[in-house]
Formats: sequence, structure tokens, C-alpha cells
Amino acid sequence: TRSLFESYAGCSPSLRVLRRRVANNPFYFTKRNTRAFSFQKQQQQQQQQQSLATSARHHGKIRWNSNFTAPPGAPAPAAANEKIPEPSFRDLKQIVFNQSIPFIGFGFLDNAILIIAGDAIDNSLGVYLGISTLCAAAIGNIISDLAGLGLGTVIEDFCANVLKLPVPNITAAQRTLRSVRMSSNLGMAI
Repeated sequence: TRSLFESYAGCSPSLRVLRRRVANNPFYFTKRNTRAFSFQKQQQQQQQQQSLATSARHHGKIRWNSNFTAPPGAPAPAAANEKIPEPSFRDLKQIVFNQSIPFIGFGFLDNAILIIAGDAIDNSLGVYLGISTLCAAAIGNIISDLAGLGLGTVIEDFCANVLKLPVPNITAAQRTLRSVRMSSNLGMAI
């Protein structure tokens, strides 16, 4: 940057001042960029904290999601040296129940769409293009998977708002325990 300011004859006074600052401190621009970057980073952190606070306020209206991650703004899991109390057997049964009901509903819906779409494709496209029944079933599976992407949240919302499934009373630290994760997986497998 110095070569740009070597000759300053006919330059404005502000450019002369800039040239002197650059000549005295070759890292002048770097420091200014660093200050601007740290200010932007502070603004981003404040925005993230505000969004976490907003989502934490709204989280009470949303069902605890199926992979048991801690909600935004929840206290961090306990440190490694702290003893995390095991949840009660009743809480573990509720976890299994909360995981199994949405998966049962999703399984019925997914297979129904697969059968209906596969049959419709086999009767229409299969005849027109001469594809096999297995190929029609594969295309029906693709349609069923795409429908499942959107219907998964609908089923969870139905279970939370209409069926009002009981939510187990466990902490974010307890969600990391092996017994809770195994109960969740057992409910998904049912």
C-alpha cells in the first residue's frame, strides 16, 4: 500500500494524513479491518442470543422433537464430573410411548401412499411405457418418501396437539444418558 502513496503532490490533506499513518504503521488497514470485523461479530452474537431467547419463549408451544436434542436456550448438559440422576421407569416408558405413536402413524401413512401410488403408476404409466410392476413400485416408493418428508411434522404436531401425549419430565442432561437414548430407539423400532 505504500507505493500508492509515495508521491502525494497535489493530493488532498486527508490523503497526506493517511499516507503518514500508513508510513508509520504498515498494519494500519489490518487493524481497522480487525476492529470492524470484531464489531460485526459482536452484532452477530447479539442477534443469535436474541433469536435463542425468542425461540426459547416459543418452545413451550412446540413438542419435544423426536431426536431428543435440547431445546434452544436450555441449560447445557452437566459436566463430566457431576452425577446425572437416572430418570424414573415411568419417564422411560413415556419416552418409548412418545416415540412409538408417531412412528406407527408414519408407517401406516407411508405404506398406504406407497401402495396407492405404486398401483396407480402400474395401471397408467406401466401400461403406457411398458415398465415392470417392480419399477412402478420403486417410483411409488419415491413418491411415498417425498410425501413422508412433509407428513412427518404433521404427524408429530397431531400427536402433540390433538392426542396430547404426555411429555416426560427429564432434564437436558438426562437426555444424554444411555438409558434415555435406548428408550428412544426402542420406541422408534416399535
